[in-house]
Amino acid sequence: MPLKEIEVMKAYFIAILTLFTCIATVVRAQQMSELENRIDSLL
Repeated sequence: MPLKEIEVMKAYFIAILTLFTCIATVVRAQQMSELENRIDSLL
């Protein structure tokens, strides 16, 4: 495998990983706010 292809694949992998991390963070933040709202309504 040529070195350039490995570099491109590495760049794609990092980009996908970063995107996935961002999405996971947003989803987690939404879940946490929903959880806080439920706790507030219970109290």
